[in-house]
Amino acid sequence: MSIDILKHALKKAYTEYYGKPYDNRPLPVLKASYRHHHGILHAIGCMELIPKIHKLYCSHVYNYEHTIAELANAFKISSEDLLTLIQATALFHDSGRQGDGIDYWDKESSDNLYNFLITQNIAPELAQLLKLAIQYKDNQAAFIAESSQIPKLAHLTATNINADYVRQLVNMADTLEVIRVRRVFDYHHLPIMQLPEEVLLQSASLSDEVDALVISVARRIHKENRAYYLNPQVMRKDNTYFDITYNEQKIAGSQDAVFKEFCANNPYGFTLDSASLKPGKHEQQPTNSSFYLNCLTALAGITAMAAGLVVLLMSISTMGGAALIIGGAALCAYSFFSKPSIKQAQESALQEVEHRTGQKDFALNL
Repeated sequence: MSIDILKHALKKAYTEYYGKPYDNRPLPVLKASYRHHHGILHAIGCMELIPKIHKLYCSHVYNYEHTIAELANAFKISSEDLLTLIQATALFHDSGRQGDGIDYWDKESSDNLYNFLITQNIAPELAQLLKLAIQYKDNQAAFIAESSQIPKLAHLTATNINADYVRQLVNMADTLEVIRVRRVFDYHHLPIMQLPEEVLLQSASLSDEVDALVISVARRIHKENRAYYLNPQVMRKDNTYFDITYNEQKIAGSQDAVFKEFCANNPYGFTLDSASLKPGKHEQQPTNSSFYLNCLTALAGITAMAAGLVVLLMSISTMGGAALIIGGAALCAYSFFSKPSIKQAQESALQEVEHRTGQKDFALNL
């Protein structure tokens, strides 16, 4: 497996998901700026954090490196290839979103990843493991329960090989990026800070290394014009605080400009030639037929109301005119209210997640 899979992942993720607005309406161009908080730059930020977090875990978590090697061996790939696939997983983690705020769409994002991995000839069981790392990104118990059902991992469970490290890498990348929308960033939410002391190595230097990583993430986000707050505060695990400063760091420009620069200079071979700013017809989402039906219904309603008004003004039939106006108003109301609201969609998705996991409390994932 080569790094080419990240090139293909970037093209798929941008042209089909992150380059389009949440409502997925057909537009003549793709833009990084359509999704300001959960767009392609956030996804790339998470993807590129995976190797750094992996290095941190290798240095400070007992048996972690051996665990990754055993997981890779179970699927007959190298540890490096597994890490590359985890990067692709992080890239897709918000691809199914239909709005900002609480993430109700982890299942949809995980399906997008799974479908992509299958097209890349990744073994279905490995694709399933990575899918679960998105689907249950914020639900450790559900991830462990579901991943333990994967046949190729069954024998590893008995030897205390912790497949949850795959989920932790994705979760920690996403959690580090949360600093873009936090006035105070709390280390207690980082998975590595939640591990028991007995599995930590060189814990005295861990805090300093996490400090350096958090500062680098915050400065990248600021440079890419994605920071909601200037000079955020950070709360360490020991409840001490420090401020992040940018030292006159210049913002690189708009998010679209930053993305163009990334396309021109990245190690994955991804360019705007392979993911045009103008999506081809095959890359656009199918037109929503219900949208056109609603438009026709509204037009019929307006026509009926106009006809009713004419009938009334010409004194042809008071009852007939009133009936046309009432009927037309009803058609217009139906066309307006027949599309479920975002709130209804979120409530429906939340009910599905609660049914699937048995849990009602979910962390905010902004």
